[in-house]
Amino acid sequence: NGRMGIVKGGAEMKIERTISVTADQATVRERAGSYFALSGYTRVGEEPHRLRFRRGSLFAFSPRGWKVEAVVEIAPGSGPATGAIVTFEVDTTGQYVINSERLFWQNEMNGLDQMVRTGTMAEKSGADLAMRAKSVVLGAIIAGLALALAFFVFHLLFRQG
Repeated sequence: NGRMGIVKGGAEMKIERTISVTADQATVRERAGSYFALSGYTRVGEEPHRLRFRRGSLFAFSPRGWKVEAVVEIAPGSGPATGAIVTFEVDTTGQYVINSERLFWQNEMNGLDQMVRTGTMAEKSGADLAMRAKSVVLGAIIAGLALALAFFVFHLLFRQG
């Protein structure tokens, strides 16, 4: 399964995993690229043995929207094996990272791991779905508050009498 670590430092959380797979480098590149494209990332760099992807912004309600840069270093292993060192550098500025959000990033890494190994996308976990629901609820609350504030200001400015 490879090794994985989460390091929290400053306003960044760095998650790293080493994946060893019995596939050639071209297959690992293709599968990693497919995973990131299907997960909403944009490819921002490509070198012979390195791929870079980005997703998110500084203003997000859930970890799925947080600004993240993913780097995949691809190297030949022994025999038919290929190794990939994957690093997620997650910008956590203004965030208090809780366990469910750490779990989201572990699940994100697990999904990439499965895609690189098997060529198939993992089903979304309950934690990911819960995180999306939380994001939708927070967005609806903020939209409702903005609408109420707009109505209040309109009422103050244009009330009769």
